[in-house]
Amino acid sequence: MFNTIGGEEGGEFKAVASGTLPSGKPVVVNSDGTVSVISGSAAGFGAQNEFEDSATEEFSAAYDTANDRLVIAFEDKNDGSGKGKAIVGTVNSNNTITFGSQVRFRASSIGSSVSIAYSTASEKFLITYRSSATVFARVATVDSSDNSISFGTEVTVQTSIDATFGHRACAYDPDTEKFLVLYGTDNSKGLAKVGTISGTNVSFGSEVEYEGSNNGSNHSMVYDTGSNKFVLAYLRSDGSTTDVAVRVATISGTDVSFGNATQLINSNISFHFGIAYDPVNNKTLAVYRDSGNSNYATLKIGTVSGTGISFGSAVVIDSSQLSSIHDAAYNPGTGAVDIAYKGAGSQLAHFASATISGTSATVTTPITFTDGEANDFHLVYDPDSAKMIINFRDHTTAQNGVSVVRQPNTLNLTSENYIGMSRGGAVADAKGATVDIIGAVNDEQSGLTAGQQYFVQTDGTIDTTADDPSVLAGTAISATEILVKT
Repeated sequence: MFNTIGGEEGGEFKAVASGTLPSGKPVVVNSDGTVSVISGSAAGFGAQNEFEDSATEEFSAAYDTANDRLVIAFEDKNDGSGKGKAIVGTVNSNNTITFGSQVRFRASSIGSSVSIAYSTASEKFLITYRSSATVFARVATVDSSDNSISFGTEVTVQTSIDATFGHRACAYDPDTEKFLVLYGTDNSKGLAKVGTISGTNVSFGSEVEYEGSNNGSNHSMVYDTGSNKFVLAYLRSDGSTTDVAVRVATISGTDVSFGNATQLINSNISFHFGIAYDPVNNKTLAVYRDSGNSNYATLKIGTVSGTGISFGSAVVIDSSQLSSIHDAAYNPGTGAVDIAYKGAGSQLAHFASATISGTSATVTTPITFTDGEANDFHLVYDPDSAKMIINFRDHTTAQNGVSVVRQPNTLNLTSENYIGMSRGGAVADAKGATVDIIGAVNDEQSGLTAGQQYFVQTDGTIDTTADDPSVLAGTAISATEILVKT
């Protein structure tokens, strides 16, 4: 019901204002029955912010919740032969990111293989990377006073791996306060170790094999807080066929055990696929290119049970074009999983959100958020600003490393809650307000064209062009009068 202070008289409605109510402006009714002018921001993307202004290869990103900072670890192709670097960024209120200086953590090439994860217990990062045939790890600490980052001693994880290592091969378990690190050996085995941070150093438990005969590579991994287990997806190949396998992993002490593999898709797909965990629904969303269905961007919803995982039916995200290079991350602010991918035809970056229900999901219409070719997406949620950060390579500018902030929709305007135009002068918060509702004529306008329809805008004005959402304000009957319609 309306939070009213009187009844309707001749197309007028009297209600309690929530916030200051200027006169002659579009008014919405709130869930508590009060009325307000249009406020908040429409969903959109901020400007591109470069963290590397020349050739960038493999990179990985994570968020420091103690220092409120984004950290990106990357291979800098412009610096010699691909040295390993890290950089710290601050998300600003205007949806831009201010980055500190790049800091080198490896003086030789990291071979397009790097992964980073954050420990909430130690408030530090673990960076894993490959140089030649060896996997290394280092602890990293952020100094928020100057957006700098420092590193502990480099530790060897394995000395005989194959050429494929990264994407997201390192993830954190907040229940045991351990990291799980994945890699592949030169005899095509998928292997793992558990890492423990102490101070600025890291130590590892015994090596465990999770994939025996097929190459376990191009990993994507998340932690399932509902089952207290990891879910990992990876490419595997027997030399003639390639598929995507998914396993569940459980840490005990410094050891890890794996359940049986579940096949996500039984044919070769783009090697960058993504998985994200939704803690509200206790589900894992996997996003990939479905080569069995026109290479469309596709998702499946997975449910962990014991040491295994099962998936629901495939849901097509975008049937308008081929896709490649996917990533996903859960957005606590919206309760949906945000997805970014490259359209294989246009090469542009696309964005969609999926809301999980049971073993399926509903997906928003994909939108484009770059003007040129994009690649290698890494989505990171910033809980401080309640915004998603999309990090990627911009191939239109020599593969620069860039980050873009996704502004969620905070508008109080919907397609249903507009009720009319305020009148009678400005009204203070919690005071009685008068609203001209449907059928009434509001005479507190200016510059209108008689006979022209006007639409409510997301900035609280009215105009002749519909905004998003499309809300009809009414029809002008003179330069200063509008007949309210809804």
